[in-house]
Amino acid sequence: MARDVTTEADRDIDPHEIEDGWFEIILPSLQMRVTERVPRAEPQRAEVTLDRLRLRDDERIVRWRQSWYEMYTNGHLTLEGLDRVAPLIAAEAYAGSASASAGRA
Repeated sequence: MARDVTTEADRDIDPHEIEDGWFEIILPSLQMRVTERVPRAEPQRAEVTLDRLRLRDDERIVRWRQSWYEMYTNGHLTLEGLDRVAPLIAAEAYAGSASASAGRA
């Protein structure tokens, strides 16, 4: 009788399967979360991937993200530079600056 053997790697989403917009960074906490753009069949695998790889809110990862974000907010890194090293943080920074600009108009 064949058993369904699922390894942890099988529960993770293959990085080559991930599409833009499936994950986002929450400002100011810099935690990562799964978005509604993940296909209906994949949210559980996406959540498992964040947890197993400690991408959601691991202190070391969040500190790394914080360092890039602080460089940007202190003017030591442009939005373009932030996008090169941390595109999800840059996307949120851009969205935040765009909504702030819209509020001033």
